[in-house]
Amino acid sequence: TGQGVFCIDVKPWKGSVSAHNKVWHVQVKGEDQNFTNTCIEQMDDPLKAITTKTTHLCSHLKRSGVAVRSSLFFPRVIFLSPDCRLDEELMKRRELVSHSQIEDFLRSFREGYVAWMTDAVTPSWISGHLSYRQMESAREVLRRVGTWDMVQLQCGEQLKGDYQGCQFIALDRQETDTLEFSRVKTLSADSLWFLLGHVPKVTVKMYKRGSHSWLGKSLNATATIPSNTIVMFRINGEEFDAKIPANTIHSITLSI
Repeated sequence: TGQGVFCIDVKPWKGSVSAHNKVWHVQVKGEDQNFTNTCIEQMDDPLKAITTKTTHLCSHLKRSGVAVRSSLFFPRVIFLSPDCRLDEELMKRRELVSHSQIEDFLRSFREGYVAWMTDAVTPSWISGHLSYRQMESAREVLRRVGTWDMVQLQCGEQLKGDYQGCQFIALDRQETDTLEFSRVKTLSADSLWFLLGHVPKVTVKMYKRGSHSWLGKSLNATATIPSNTIVMFRINGEEFDAKIPANTIHSITLSI
């Protein structure tokens, strides 16, 4: 909306909800004829999760050329059930929307004619809202959002997340969908080359997106880089980038 980019998570939880450090407790009471049974279930912090996703979305839009201030991204967690009761401290958090607040929350997205006209003629840096151009650019980027990028390691392990880049590799992910890493063969053992001050190399082949033929995928570019080059990759769910040595990578598949 013109107010900003809202990232929303929806929870169907029932019971009393409270936060305890890194986990939340959902307490549900079940009554029988003779006794009351209380069940407490531990949940991952949904506010932290949606805030992390919001930060990732902001970074993705900026990398895609959409100039939107970080302050215009708003994480929200909506609790759908009328039987869900947030404790006093959680009720103070504007990022959390209880069942009784849902109607007001949805109503806040409605814009009157005056606001609509004002946003149409006022630059975003003055109004503090998203301009029509920014909203359309963001929508266009979101339409192209695909799956996570994936790193296939030499050991067979797969990592899903967001490829951040590599010092010696320049690519356009609109044109490239796969990077294949292979060690450059040498006549001598790597240990001997290390003693002589030589750093082994890795060849990176970049293949064109969507180009398939009976000969295989079309090669877009090739780069030869030091084997100890670091590839930056944000693993799904992590707060910081992982530093992966190039010689441990088999391939990287890029989403659009």
